[in-house]
Amino acid sequence: MPAELLEFLGGKADAVVSDAAPNTTGSSFTDQARSADLVRAVFALGRKTLRDGGTFLAKIFGGAEADAVFRELKPFFTDLRRLRPEATRKESFELYFLGKGFRTEYGSLRWSSGDQEAVPVSPHALTFLVPDPAPTARYPPLRPA
Repeated sequence: MPAELLEFLGGKADAVVSDAAPNTTGSSFTDQARSADLVRAVFALGRKTLRDGGTFLAKIFGGAEADAVFRELKPFFTDLRRLRPEATRKESFELYFLGKGFRTEYGSLRWSSGDQEAVPVSPHALTFLVPDPAPTARYPPLRPA
């Protein structure tokens, strides 16, 4: 898939943007975990398609899982910030991670146990569907190699 995307784009992307969100269950713990896993999956693909110095923007549900993902992504960018647009509803947990200055030389990123693949919604979209984990099953966190 990354090769097809790179061919379509004519090279690596300047930015990867994801406004994707998981189907919510009503359980904040489960919803936050699924949102974090979705951001990890999109970043795993973005890692293969984003140019050095590029930008990454992804929506995530706030909470402990978002904090963990933030720490995982931080070494890959010269500047990583949490953003909450003013238009966001007061009761919403949504926020965005904005990473600038992507570092391709940081090293390979691997799943700590086995590879998970993101599945494109369409060959022209930068929104991806990932396998929906059961509430108790989670993807392992991304770890720098």
